[in-house]
Amino acid sequence: MQNCIKLKILTMMFVFALITGMTNFAGADVSDIKIGVLANRGTEHCMEEWKPTADYLTQMIQGKTFVIVPLDFEQIYDAVKKADIDFILANPVLYVELEALYKVSRIATLKNKVFNKAYTEYGSVVFTKKNRDDIQDYKDLKGKNYMAVHKTSLGGWLMAWREFKQAGVDPFKDFASINFGQTHDAVVYAVRDGKVDAGNVRTDTLERMQAEDKIQVADFKAIHEHGGEKVHLPFVHSTRSYPERPLAKLLHTPIGLAEMVVKALLAMPPDSAAAQAAKIAGWTIPLNYQDVHACLKELKVGPYKDIGKITAQAIFKKYWILILIYIVILVVLAGFLFTIARLNQKVRKANKELTIEVDQRIQAEAALRQSEYQFSTHLQNTSVGAISLDLDFKTIGWNPGAESIFGYTKEQALGRHVAELILPKDMKKLVDDIFQDILCLKGGAHSINENITKDGRRIICDWYNTAIKDIDGKVTGLASLVNDITELKKTEESLRESEEKYRSILESMDDVAYICSSEYVLSYLNPAMVKWIGHDATGKLCYKAIHGRDEKCSVCFHHKVMQGKVIKTEVISTKDNKPYHCSFSPVSNKGGSVSMLAIYRDIGDLKKMESQLQQAQKMESMGTLAGGIAHDFNNILFPVIGYTEMILMDTPEDSPFKESLNQIHTSALRARDLVKQILTFSRQDSSELMLMKMQPVVKEALKLIRSTIPTSIEIKQDINPDCGVIKADPTQIHQIVMNLATNAYHAMEENGGELKVSLKQMAFGTLDLINPNMKPGVYACLTVADTGKGMDKKLTDKIFDPFFTTKAIGKGTGMGLSVVHGIVTAMGGAIQVYSEPGKGTEFHVYMPVEKSLSEEQNIQTKTPLLGGTEQILLVDDEEAILGMEKKMLERLGYQVTSRTSSLEALEAFRTNPDKFDLIITDMAMPNMAGDKLSAELIKIRSDIPILLCTGFSETMYEEKATSLGIKGFILKPIVMKDLAQKIRELLE
Repeated sequence: MQNCIKLKILTMMFVFALITGMTNFAGADVSDIKIGVLANRGTEHCMEEWKPTADYLTQMIQGKTFVIVPLDFEQIYDAVKKADIDFILANPVLYVELEALYKVSRIATLKNKVFNKAYTEYGSVVFTKKNRDDIQDYKDLKGKNYMAVHKTSLGGWLMAWREFKQAGVDPFKDFASINFGQTHDAVVYAVRDGKVDAGNVRTDTLERMQAEDKIQVADFKAIHEHGGEKVHLPFVHSTRSYPERPLAKLLHTPIGLAEMVVKALLAMPPDSAAAQAAKIAGWTIPLNYQDVHACLKELKVGPYKDIGKITAQAIFKKYWILILIYIVILVVLAGFLFTIARLNQKVRKANKELTIEVDQRIQAEAALRQSEYQFSTHLQNTSVGAISLDLDFKTIGWNPGAESIFGYTKEQALGRHVAELILPKDMKKLVDDIFQDILCLKGGAHSINENITKDGRRIICDWYNTAIKDIDGKVTGLASLVNDITELKKTEESLRESEEKYRSILESMDDVAYICSSEYVLSYLNPAMVKWIGHDATGKLCYKAIHGRDEKCSVCFHHKVMQGKVIKTEVISTKDNKPYHCSFSPVSNKGGSVSMLAIYRDIGDLKKMESQLQQAQKMESMGTLAGGIAHDFNNILFPVIGYTEMILMDTPEDSPFKESLNQIHTSALRARDLVKQILTFSRQDSSELMLMKMQPVVKEALKLIRSTIPTSIEIKQDINPDCGVIKADPTQIHQIVMNLATNAYHAMEENGGELKVSLKQMAFGTLDLINPNMKPGVYACLTVADTGKGMDKKLTDKIFDPFFTTKAIGKGTGMGLSVVHGIVTAMGGAIQVYSEPGKGTEFHVYMPVEKSLSEEQNIQTKTPLLGGTEQILLVDDEEAILGMEKKMLERLGYQVTSRTSSLEALEAFRTNPDKFDLIITDMAMPNMAGDKLSAELIKIRSDIPILLCTGFSETMYEEKATSLGIKGFILKPIVMKDLAQKIRELLE
């Protein structure tokens, strides 16, 4: 009946485990299942006892191999912690502790076989030698030497310890010594041999050893024999009984596997080889180990070792030194913090005072810097020369005014003695005396001297000199202001020599000139002035005769000239709306009166030239900016194009990603073409020119435009098939059509309209040419017209400026027409625009037609990629580009050594120069540029082929690379086909 109940319980356990754990076991495929066994009698004996059990399980559970792992008391914890085993067979104490620490769970309890009977419980026997009459009870063990099996062994120590404790004996205080023999046999031998006075082992140990002819039970006697709560054990014992050893599974062991093991163990026959070797009668369902828990809890060992409360007295007793140290530290820290607080208070006060002082000093310094800045700005912008000298009369200051007067730049003048620069030999002594007087504060502040300019001219200068002092009033140098009054002196001399000569000069001038008195009355008009106003107005008021005013002009310099000042300015004349440079100078008359000489010079043409120069400089600056942008963008595009090409090569034609990759590749190539547009604008791109017919390119561009603009805009085309061949880059022609057509679309975007594109051939004679860059001959005329908003003249004058746009944000960059203008101009052609507000716009592009048809337009054909097996040293400081190029070259079959540093590449080549067949290097790299690296490589090995790559460089081009001995030159971004072809050209 009892077996039936056990079988039902076991069946319920299996069903529950099957439901909750089948998933865990389903995925397990463990070939070796490890069973850890407590080897309390040694490894060899352990294997003899339990290896047959492993063999039994291997036989019973198909596909699994079970092995026994003997472990001592110390090894068991580590093996379970590291999950080195799957099951553990240990004594009940170890099981309880492992259950608490590592969540192991019992699955079966062994039935110990002793004298052909099965027992699921056992106890412990406390024994001594039979002749020890002095030991009759537990209390007699006080002061004796004692041996147990192990401190964690239930039958070999803990059972006995519990009995001692309940009998009022504390073995750790009362025994002379406690030793642990590690095995039950060792304890028995120690007692037998008199090494200890007494010991304890699990029940049946003495009987077993006697059966093995190792001892005679009669030589020993049990202390408190047959004690404890359960006395049905048929062996010599001293304690109550506890459940036998359990078999437990580890947390990681699949439940399904555990179920199989339990089934096999419960089915083990008592007469099987496994049961006989282990001296057991088989296995049963796991027993209740609450008695073990009670024992350990009472002894406060295992999982209950920390049970109880820790008192403050115990803490202080154990850690009083640390507590005392902490108190001392706190006292010292408090004193230190108090001192720091006092010091901080003083520091804050001093800091506050210092802050006020610093603020005052900063304000004073700011005022001084502002004053110095204003004075410096004035000196840099004035036409007056400002020169500073040290005490040795060497130049330490030289402003633009001095550069203008004497011809020496600041760099040429600084550090040189003033006598070497501007003084005639006969003036050196006089000037030295003047300077010495100034330094000695004796005067000599103003003087007029003759000086020499850089080109040897002698000029007369007006000087004002003063000493420079430091903050302590010490003289540290000399400061001078100088004006070139040579012309003034010459004018005065000329006036004194002959007024007639002066008049003759005025008479011969093309510039208009007149003289008026201090009363504004015209006393002289030169012929140009008479012609300008249409009559001779001598004797009339200047403002009325010249400007047609009844009162003096609001802006008039007459009164300043009367004060002896010379006024030079620019004005826009109200008479003819032209710009004039005007000079108003005082003229001394006989008798001491002063008149005003006014000279008007027409500077309209000069202003136009100045405007053209500014435009050219602006275009040059924008070109430099565009070139820099293009260089960086080329380096970004290179890996995008390269990796896309390699992925396309690896992608099957029927792949769903093929179309997307093609779109990425096409977009990247369009971006490359955009870079070409930028470089074309900046005149830094070497376009590939070829003889071509424009008709196919124009039609292709219009087809693309048609697919991208709304149907509200009608496209009409008149493409003459007889239009001749031009020499151009097809990509650039495509850009011209796309940019002009896109502008036309934007002009008609709101209301729709008509886009007309025509192509025809025209002949231009010398008088028909639109700009000086054109030559007489036959031109292809591309016309793009729209019916959009149109533009006024103010806008048409600006449309070719870079980044100028009238479109909303996101509709245009302002680069399109600048690029078109750059392309057409570079081809020797011209572009014209006609537009009126509300009447649309027409662009006419003229490109010279070639007379020779010998060259044929290149046709792109798919050719196989050329590869090889040579060794290549690849150098690029951009890791993304380096990685992509390396993969590209390895795909072509080459063996590649890559370096991100030019210095590392040079060292690698120097170490083994014959290893490499080709060097591929970037141009722009830190530490050593590509051309410098190439020069060093050629010094080491003169015949090494080198391919130099660059996104763009103003300092490097193909001809220069060739002159340096570099055999190959290629521009980024590089497509794989071009790179493969270039490499074969260099290697073959």
